[in-house]
Amino acid sequence: MPEIAACIEALDADARGTAYLEVDSEADILPLAAPHGVELHWLLRKGTPAGSSPLLLDALRSTEWLPGRVDVFAHGERGYMKGLREIFFVQRGLERSQVSLSGYWALGRVEEVFQAEKKLPVGQI
Repeated sequence: MPEIAACIEALDADARGTAYLEVDSEADILPLAAPHGVELHWLLRKGTPAGSSPLLLDALRSTEWLPGRVDVFAHGERGYMKGLREIFFVQRGLERSQVSLSGYWALGRVEEVFQAEKKLPVGQI
């Protein structure tokens, strides 16, 4: 969340777009200084463990995109990021240059092991 929040707050004042942020409850919603043209959608898991809810994928599959060039910044749980590839590249036809997609963490993986795996050739695919 800190990296995504910093990116939203660093957007140009005239930026337009939509940000989907998944958190557990209303208590986890952060006060972000998003540009006027950026809509924030907080998706509440309500007790469902992080990385195992369909909320984010469902929201992105069904959202209506703004016209014009789309640039995506999506960082989160590795399994989610795999699901987002289908949405961004197959369903929406985006080019690789339009998408920053990173499996920032992995459900059920110890952080040190996951980060070490990401440095291996198979982890970079």
